[in-house]
Amino acid sequence: MSEITFWSEFYSKNAAQVPADHSSFAAFVIEWMKENDHFPVSNKTLIDLGCGTARDSRFFANQGMKVMGVDQAPNTIQMNNERKGPNETYWVDDFCHIADERCTDLDFIYSRFSIHSISKKNASDLYQWAAKSLKQGGLFLIEARSINDPLFKLGTPDPAGDPDASISGHYRRFIRLPELIEELNSHGLTIVYQHEGENLSVCGDDNPVLLRVICQK
Repeated sequence: MSEITFWSEFYSKNAAQVPADHSSFAAFVIEWMKENDHFPVSNKTLIDLGCGTARDSRFFANQGMKVMGVDQAPNTIQMNNERKGPNETYWVDDFCHIADERCTDLDFIYSRFSIHSISKKNASDLYQWAAKSLKQGGLFLIEARSINDPLFKLGTPDPAGDPDASISGHYRRFIRLPELIEELNSHGLTIVYQHEGENLSVCGDDNPVLLRVICQK
């Protein structure tokens, strides 16, 4: 089953079970911005990579941002467009290789639980795109599963041979924080916040070990 098919079916069957409220990472991002002189955010642009049901996209739009959300699941994007607000735009796209002319001079690029869903090569392409697409002073906001997550090494090994990736229902590639920081730095992105730990996004019995990274162009 392809990743697009998996997520299309997941959201078709489970959309009602996905929390309607924004994530803890979205709330953290806003508080961090307030504490670090990135407010007000009215009319600033944010793109949500792998936006899913747009729970975080809507939250940021309600802060006054102009929000764009991309996802490869067409049914999810259709649902988002049916209930979008005036500050929201959604379309189907491969968020690793966005060529849309609207996605330049961005204030914020937001990636929650998306870079651990793509291959290392696609992630490298994404980081390069992010560095080019952000305004000077813009922020790349990342939350992803760490190599220290309990799900690491569970499931089927990656058919492509990446030792940090596996398939358990869908593809996951667990992230090594030092490698991520090194690669972001190589593209001219400066780390202004980093943290790795648990109790950041507990969902039922799942208490993942996550990394949070904020980098600035």
